[in-house]
Amino acid sequence: MSSAISKIIRAMRGEDGKPLDPREVMIDSPIDVRIIVERADIVKAHRESPKYCVLARACNRTLPHVVETWFYRTTAWIHQAHPDGTIRFVRFNVGADARKQIEHFDEAGKFTTGEFLLLAPKGTNTLPEIEKRNKKRTGRHQPSNTKIRRGPQARARVSHVDGAA
Repeated sequence: MSSAISKIIRAMRGEDGKPLDPREVMIDSPIDVRIIVERADIVKAHRESPKYCVLARACNRTLPHVVETWFYRTTAWIHQAHPDGTIRFVRFNVGADARKQIEHFDEAGKFTTGEFLLLAPKGTNTLPEIEKRNKKRTGRHQPSNTKIRRGPQARARVSHVDGAA
């Protein structure tokens, strides 16, 4: 689970006034989506801003029920509020062409208009699979039997030896 998106979700309140649970509102997209970038999206976009990048602006303009959009290096999150009251944060993988364009825009401020693909997560890249994988890991994503111990007790004391005998 993305920690930045989880923090955003936890800060929100549902209709009942209770904080939203990220696990209940975060879903993987079931389908791939094509986004059409226009010149206006490029002009209004901000460099190095996940919320106001070119593709985020294009998604906000073209997709239905979109409240906000965030684009990170490999993942896009789209916050949708449907008329029936359901709130969803839909997760997409960013296609290779779009990723290269985002990086180029952040560096040089240039972006090419056209169609870009947001991919539905598949296989081991889905939220349930990532959650399963994270439950197996302890500490800083290391298996417990290979966790590196740091601190004064774990440091080996090595005496410095000169080349002279």
